[in-house]
Amino acid sequence: MQGSPLAWATAALALYNSTRADGICIEVTAVQTEKKGHPVKDTIKLVDPDGKVKWIEIHASQDKLGRAQPVALLYEQGKVHHVVDARSPDKLAALEDELVSWDPSQKKSPNRLDALVHLVTELVLKARKPLIAR
Repeated sequence: MQGSPLAWATAALALYNSTRADGICIEVTAVQTEKKGHPVKDTIKLVDPDGKVKWIEIHASQDKLGRAQPVALLYEQGKVHHVVDARSPDKLAALEDELVSWDPSQKKSPNRLDALVHLVTELVLKARKPLIAR
């Protein structure tokens, strides 16, 4: 979403709680690891006084194309599916627009595509635990 830090942090925390999510994924750079701080984590902590959010840290060691290729293979194998939320059908359309229009030779960073690649990598490729429908 686009909004102020208070708006997106509140929305992220509400979604985390309403879906009983396993965690919130954040991409962490080497600089952030050294400083022991992260702007997204620090902002959400301000609206999460109980500090109950579990953080899933993603350390991107490859470029976007390298990260996306294994996920693209899962799509080709029919192992990844999207479900439209009838309340917000445009959200899926915006993601699909990025997925089909991204040109890896361009510098523009597709945020939705990148988030999806991190999510599928975390949930499917790393296979930390079996996926359970809730």
